[in-house]
Amino acid sequence: MVGIDISKKNLELSGYKLRVLCSATHLPFRDKCFDFVWACAIIEHIKEDVIPEISRVGKCAVFLTPNPNSPLNILNKLLGRGGWFSSKHPGHVRAYSIKELKRYGRVYGDTCGIPLRRFWQRIFPTHFWLLFPYLSHTIFLV
Repeated sequence: MVGIDISKKNLELSGYKLRVLCSATHLPFRDKCFDFVWACAIIEHIKEDVIPEISRVGKCAVFLTPNPNSPLNILNKLLGRGGWFSSKHPGHVRAYSIKELKRYGRVYGDTCGIPLRRFWQRIFPTHFWLLFPYLSHTIFLV
């Protein structure tokens, strides 16, 4: 496993044995050199569209990002709690819609971020979120 970060401090704290100080916009790796790339909560922190660059270095790439149009996110905004792209999450600088993500692959929902997860999972089991990404709080791109 190789960890990358643009921040030397974060990279040192990461716990990865192999670490590369670089930007996700210009990865210093050859095409398809990794079997699998896991980009968890990364793409919403970078203004540029980095999906093609991250996908370039992996034979398979999976992305996890907040869904700006989820009902829970919209409710949080209406109640004044702030949504994914508010001052409560100042590092979030780019929102990907499900339609935009579908240009790159399959999009699935995830239960991550749903409050009182056990309660909601009794009503909406995990496979519900996978099948209905528009209702999911976070989304996977595969």
